Amino acid sequence: MIRRWFLISFVVFALAGLAAAQVHSLKVKVKYEGPGEVNDQHRIWVFLFDNPNFNQPGAMPIGMGSSDINGGEIDFSGLTASTVYLATMYDHNGNYLAMGPPTTGTPVGVYADAAGPRGVNLPQDEMVEVTFDDTFRMP
Repeated sequence: MIRRWFLISFVVFALAGLAAAQVHSLKVKVKYEGPGEVNDQHRIWVFLFDNPNFNQPGAMPIGMGSSDINGGEIDFSGLTASTVYLATMYDHNGNYLAMGPPTTGTPVGVYADAAGPRGVNLPQDEMVEVTFDDTFRMP
């Protein structure tokens, strides 16, 4: 009897763990409308965060990718967060190595609405389009 209870408990907990660890994917179509050409030296970058306070010191992205095509798509897979927040940047100097935050003066954008950063709910929003320009720059 104890053995059967243990087996049933194990199966229930294993299934609950599988349900909790759903993996999502997201496609981001990103377009830069500021000065400068997007190419293999001057890429557009997209950073994904798991909370809207990603502008705080020490915030680490849970995903990042880049495109050398203006209006190109970046695919993200293996996402375990149910909501993600997007930040974008244009590598105007052509020397970003993805080893830290963008340098001062770099054009940046945020997927947002009037209230602030807008969360992308996964898996409902599997494709997001983001357009930004050089209005906002890294301080």
